[in-house]
Amino acid sequence: MTADCPPCHHVAHPRARERPPCVVIRLDREPAHLPRAVRRSPAALYEAASAALSSASSNRLLAGIGWTKGDNISLHPDPDTCTPKLLASHSEIIWSAICPLLGLPDDRPPPMFDTDEKWHSVVFHGVPRPCTDLNEYITHERVNSWVTSASSQGKLREFSILSRPTDAKAGKTLTLRLSFSSQADAERLVQHGGYMFGAACRVSHYRPKLRSPSSPPSP
Repeated sequence: MTADCPPCHHVAHPRARERPPCVVIRLDREPAHLPRAVRRSPAALYEAASAALSSASSNRLLAGIGWTKGDNISLHPDPDTCTPKLLASHSEIIWSAICPLLGLPDDRPPPMFDTDEKWHSVVFHGVPRPCTDLNEYITHERVNSWVTSASSQGKLREFSILSRPTDAKAGKTLTLRLSFSSQADAERLVQHGGYMFGAACRVSHYRPKLRSPSSPPSP
């Protein structure tokens, strides 16, 4: 080592903390015309959900409940006795327990219970545009009925309209993105096409657009 070359010091960077596993109740994916949930305290939600789950298992499955920035509900499984997938399998029990606390009707179906599993997304092209309101007609239940069957290996996790608002109002067809839990279900649709609202549609893999480095950040 010379006088012109200062000693090198290795800086140890702390390892990033892994996000604890959780299940997210996706209230933000509910149809816009449905009533919004009342934001009750996590303690009240936890007490109700834990009491209901105690009838399903002798182990403590739920470690905690919280609200996310997007007004969704996060469920944290007990790391010693439960996994996100196991906790999500009790979605009806959990939802029945907390639904009244959220100020929602008792007969309202459970929203999506989202785990950390990988999704496989495809794009449906040429979907017929309904004459009625898009949000009321194109629902998760209706879309799911066209793309899943007894031979499906997974579930439809999410869908969204990719057409721009002006195109969605004026055009005769729409473009939908569908996300599946099973890669096999997604690949089958890409290879053979699919049907949506009675029309044969071309299906392709979904590829998110990459933002140019010079593009200004979105607001």
